[in-house]
Amino acid sequence: MLLLILSLIILPFFVVLPYTGAEAGPGGGFIWPVDGPVIRGFEKPTGPYGEGGHQGVDIAADRGIAVRSSAEGRVEWVGELPRGRFLSISHAGGVRTTYLDLERIEVARGERVMLGQVIATVSGGRDGSSPRPHLHFDVYVHGTPVDPRLFIGGLGGGSCIRLCPVERERGAGQAGPTAGEDAGSLWPHLGRGLRSVFSVITRPAGWLCRGIKSGLSAAWNGAVKLWDHYIFPALDRAGHAIDGVFQRMWNNRWVKAVVAGIAAALVVVAVIALAVLTLGLSVVAAVVAAVAASVAAIGYSLYYAATHGTNFSFLSCFAGSLSAGAVAAGLAASVVSLAGAFSAGWAQLGLWGATKAALWNGSLSALFEGGQSYIFTGHISWKSMLIAFGVGALSGATGRVLHGGLSSGRALELISVATSPGRSRIVALGRSLLFAAKERAAGALGLLLAVKDSAISIGTNFAYLGFSGTFGVTLNALVCTLSGRPMTVSGTLASFFTGVAMGAVALSYGGRGISGMLEKLRVFREGLGKALKGLAAAVLGKGIHKGLNLGFRNLFKRLLGEEVEQ
Repeated sequence: MLLLILSLIILPFFVVLPYTGAEAGPGGGFIWPVDGPVIRGFEKPTGPYGEGGHQGVDIAADRGIAVRSSAEGRVEWVGELPRGRFLSISHAGGVRTTYLDLERIEVARGERVMLGQVIATVSGGRDGSSPRPHLHFDVYVHGTPVDPRLFIGGLGGGSCIRLCPVERERGAGQAGPTAGEDAGSLWPHLGRGLRSVFSVITRPAGWLCRGIKSGLSAAWNGAVKLWDHYIFPALDRAGHAIDGVFQRMWNNRWVKAVVAGIAAALVVVAVIALAVLTLGLSVVAAVVAAVAASVAAIGYSLYYAATHGTNFSFLSCFAGSLSAGAVAAGLAASVVSLAGAFSAGWAQLGLWGATKAALWNGSLSALFEGGQSYIFTGHISWKSMLIAFGVGALSGATGRVLHGGLSSGRALELISVATSPGRSRIVALGRSLLFAAKERAAGALGLLLAVKDSAISIGTNFAYLGFSGTFGVTLNALVCTLSGRPMTVSGTLASFFTGVAMGAVALSYGGRGISGMLEKLRVFREGLGKALKGLAAAVLGKGIHKGLNLGFRNLFKRLLGEEVEQ
């Protein structure tokens, strides 16, 4: 009788007490994997097959915190779930612990770990069971989830799970059937019979559900294994290989140069498209300008890569390509707009007239360059004189042909046809045109050309100034290429603004420019002075161009922090 009473008292504790391990110690031999408060506790499953609830605890932990093994054991599984990376450790007595949402895993499958050994670090960004960064910690006993706090912090009243059925509570001292039941009634027997029949009917469905669950679980485990062992490593290797290829390609300055040139060309083409939509630029001129800008931008980028082997800079290459593309686009658009004038001028002058203009302006430029070099340095550079002759011949022939075309009535007809009513089209026409890109070693002041006031408008004056600047930059690039000097940003800007300034001078005095200014002096209105007026205007114009170019160059060098010429 005494033994029966002791059994009834002690047996319930064996029913509800969890396994705590063989070793004695704090919490029965298990420790917390991280230090932090529990922000979500264990919640019993809500479904008949263990679904629902929260089969573990969420321990608040920031990203990068070290995760310790809760007890001694062996790593059974390392993998990845939609909720994050995880690992499972098996312990003595059929206990298994799982650590979820990890960032870096320090152990491998099959490895033995000790109590408190660092096994991973916390990620805390993928498991959505709690809003704060945390580590999800599970404990399973023979495959059944239990509250981890039973193994670490002892029993809690809200954490116990009943492991045996509980009869309906009866009133104190009641025995036998509940109120309203008749011990001799057939209803209890009928109810048990119906439950048996229902159990027989539903048992195959339960088997089917368990089979489906097992199949899905096996499929999922196979997919995870396939991902961990084959797909993810292959993707990782492919990603590293592609990254290595791109790194090697990007470290090549020629690849960088091509990218910079294409990017600069796209920027210039976008500006040209905007000009077509807002300023009414001719579609033909826009296409030609876009092609010229692309060729110039990519060509300059390759030139920059060839001349900057050790000090290549992507930004400098892009800026130079953008400048080259913009200048080429402006020059091409202006030439296309003036195509009618060039055609009429060529028909009027012919090859011989253009040749005479080239020889005259080229010889004058060469003599000016040689005299200037002798005065300031004491010697003459024949190479500089030859370059000056070539640049002067080019600007002189072009200017003379354009002057003849703008002065003819045929050119005015072409201008009126090109300017369609109802559109804000800027036609690149001017009453005087200056082609100037005189460098220190070689300069050729362009010709000052004039047309009648009826062929001039405010828009064409601005277009002419832009053309003068872009043509000046083009000649500056030609001089730098022939003389072997590097193209600089300050030199490019100085050439552009010098050309614009000289264009403004050429527009003065009714389109006669410096010649018109000299006509104000009596000495140039009669006799020998009148005969030498053209030569004096050309020499004076070259001196003004030289001074403006040097002044602008020093100004931009100061602004850009370059060494200033004396």
